[in-house]
Amino acid sequence: MDGPSGTRASPAPPRPWPPSSGLRYLDTGAQYRAITWWMLTNGIDVHDAAAVAAAAGKPEIVSGTDPSAPTITVDGADAAGPIRTQEVTSAVSAVSAVPEIRTRLTELQRSIAAAAPHGIVARAGTSARPCCRTPTSRSS
Repeated sequence: MDGPSGTRASPAPPRPWPPSSGLRYLDTGAQYRAITWWMLTNGIDVHDAAAVAAAAGKPEIVSGTDPSAPTITVDGADAAGPIRTQEVTSAVSAVSAVPEIRTRLTELQRSIAAAAPHGIVARAGTSARPCCRTPTSRSS
């Protein structure tokens, strides 16, 4: 699963697989950034693990999985730009260290992976589903 170590990667997916493969793309790092952005914009103290845990289930995060145009929304708002700010970068490690956040996002990743009939490529390693592959994976 992607988290603190993958938070500074580019939002654009790599292209090591052919588009005809039907694989979908999931930027799990963007999910951590999205929930962090929501915490910040809603006045949650990101260094208060109990406050972060209490708010973990509140935002609706939707990750688009089109490899040619990945998207991320929070409560219906496009978050692709706001999640790449220095403020979010500085806070995402604290938020992603909270177990309730990791549990929430792992569940979200599993549901997205289950809906991808040909499999999904995660931007970084993932525990969301055994069939998930990282872009450098050589297994089929």
